[in-house]
Amino acid sequence: MATIKVVDKESVRLVREDLKKYLDMDIDELLSQLTEEQIDELNNENDPDNSCLPPSERCRNQTKKSPTGPLDRKKLLRYLEKLGKEDKDWDEKVPYERGQKRGRRLSSTLCLAS
Repeated sequence: MATIKVVDKESVRLVREDLKKYLDMDIDELLSQLTEEQIDELNNENDPDNSCLPPSERCRNQTKKSPTGPLDRKKLLRYLEKLGKEDKDWDEKVPYERGQKRGRRLSSTLCLAS
């Protein structure tokens, strides 16, 4: 965003008069004059840390890929189940022993802190 360095009151008045002509312009008319590259540049100027914007609008959509094909939900679920059964589980740091508790126990002080 451009910053204006104020030298004197006369220059401020001139800048205000120059900006008045933009107040009467229609936004749709201004946007229609922009090229696609300029519109993309404007879209990239969103602040991702702006809490006033909903999370879905804080970052621009970067996918330009077209869909690869129709979604077959049953086929996808079968594939994921097969993949889950075939994958090896990760090794546990502490081996399981019957009757022995692992990890920290929940205390009432931890519950009250949150």
